[in-house]
Parts: sequence; C-alpha cells; structure tokens
Amino acid sequence: GNAAVYTSDSSTIIFTVNSSNVATFTTSGIFNLNNAHSLQLPVYTVAQAGNLANVSAGQVIYVSNGDTGNPCLAVYSGGAFKRIALGATIST
Repeated sequence: GNAAVYTSDSSTIIFTVNSSNVATFTTSGIFNLNNAHSLQLPVYTVAQAGNLANVSAGQVIYVSNGDTGNPCLAVYSGGAFKRIALGATIST
C-alpha cells in the first residue's frame, strides 16, 4: 500500500494514505482529523463493554445495544461506562 506516518521538524505526526494527509497529531496533544472522512469508534455490546480491561477515564466507545437496545455512545467515568444518548436526526 501507499500509507505512511511522518514526523515533521515541529514534532507533528502526520498520517498519510495514498499521498494525502488524513490526520495529524500535534505537540499540544490534538489529534486532528480535518482531512479524514470520519472517525469510527470501537463497537461493543453492553456485555462486552462491561468486560473491557485496561480502560481509563474519558475513553469513548460505541455501544450497539446500550440505550434500552438502541445504539449509543458511552464514556468511561473511572468506575463504569456512562451512556451518552444519541439525539434527533441531523438536519439543516
């Protein structure tokens, strides 16, 4: 393939696919996906999320059945994953 990871003189890490920059990681700790199509989070069921090891506060996952059977996002609070309900369909 034609994928690479580069570091610049300013210590920025650049992720490149097919000669196009798709993401950067800056020295201030910002992961910038401006040039990427989207971000896909790991997908788990409620049972799988409850069994994850080595999680840390602030970790975000997609739970396929986490809001009374409906998909939702969840953030780890340091003791458990807490549901972030998905709202209405986006519109203009």
